[in-house]
Amino acid sequence: MAAFGLLLLAITWRLWTPQTDFPQIPFFGWLVNAPGIVDWIALTGTSIGLIAMMLTNEKRAQPAIGLFLVSIIPLVLLNQHRLQPWAYLLIVASGLLLSLPRQTCLTWLRRIVISIYIYSAISKLDYQFVFTVGKQMLGVLTGLVGLELDGVSQPTQIGLVLCLPLAELLVGVLLMFQKMVRPAGWLAIGLHVSLLLVLGPLGLNHQPGVLVWNGWFIVQAWLLFASPRSLPTQPTDSTNPPNGSTAPNASRPADLAWAGRILATFVIFFPITCVVSPWVELPIKADHWIAWEVYAPRSSRATSQTPAQDNSAPTFQTPNQLSLDRLGVPVYPQDRFQVGCWLALFEPIKTNGRPPAIIVSGTADRLTGQRQQIRIDGPVAAQKYRNRLWFNTQPRWPLLARD
Repeated sequence: MAAFGLLLLAITWRLWTPQTDFPQIPFFGWLVNAPGIVDWIALTGTSIGLIAMMLTNEKRAQPAIGLFLVSIIPLVLLNQHRLQPWAYLLIVASGLLLSLPRQTCLTWLRRIVISIYIYSAISKLDYQFVFTVGKQMLGVLTGLVGLELDGVSQPTQIGLVLCLPLAELLVGVLLMFQKMVRPAGWLAIGLHVSLLLVLGPLGLNHQPGVLVWNGWFIVQAWLLFASPRSLPTQPTDSTNPPNGSTAPNASRPADLAWAGRILATFVIFFPITCVVSPWVELPIKADHWIAWEVYAPRSSRATSQTPAQDNSAPTFQTPNQLSLDRLGVPVYPQDRFQVGCWLALFEPIKTNGRPPAIIVSGTADRLTGQRQQIRIDGPVAAQKYRNRLWFNTQPRWPLLARD
């Protein structure tokens, strides 16, 4: 995990620096004035922690893991965009490694990975995936074997697209049964190899970080499930492993074990609050990436709307286009974050003294693809929108002016 984390950190390095090419929006308003030197210090600590985790042996890894955690958490708090799925998983896994005995840690980590497959599959069982991203993925897969979708009826296409998340769901369900762990692990490896073909240069040509993330899951599936030595055993808090031998870091302080279990339980069950949206809107719900909704177009978002009669209005790249262009990562798929991005983009330029309107679209309905929308037209409406939120939408500093 440290090796893949360091590689992903290097690939997405611009995201982790105090740059002014893309809005940096902290989770809390009191962090808006944090100076850039904090980012550099935290980034240095994060990098050293990952390198030390790779170079030290298991017994001495605890200080390295601790350094990584106390460094990356401030980085994420200073910019919501940095809460990438891989960063979240690495933070969670590091917390488990610090707090739980070895076998208990592995058991909970397996449960979390199983939940990732299940939640990711459920997020794609909806209208938006079937008619957008899912159809694109299916087109790439059929194209790789020399087939075309044009002559296939729409009901058949829908059925074939739904087979993609159903295969992912099958992997997650089979991994729950001990007798099926190894074959399901190999199915998981095959799933990610297929994703590499679909998302790689031969297919949709996604960003390198997306491909490395799938490479991580291939190795992870082997180590946790498919390898002959990975068969899960019952969790234990014993200081000695089942075979009676003494391992140098088989246990953790007993007073931290409860924290590890709470963390793992939270990670496994909190995404349910996002799964039920928009049918059940809860006061607090998981962000889409925290709910493992990856490659899922149902996520909430924000778009701009310039009056049709205003031909002099400037044009803007969308936050996702801008993020891919300047940072090399997709935009954080959350409406509040994207509203903050649009407001930061509009700040230097006004349209006749008034910025373009922002249309906030909630999570799409699974059956119809429809979204509830809110219109933000001017600073008063923007402030009303902010007052409804738990988290911040204000950027840390103005963007660097560009033509």
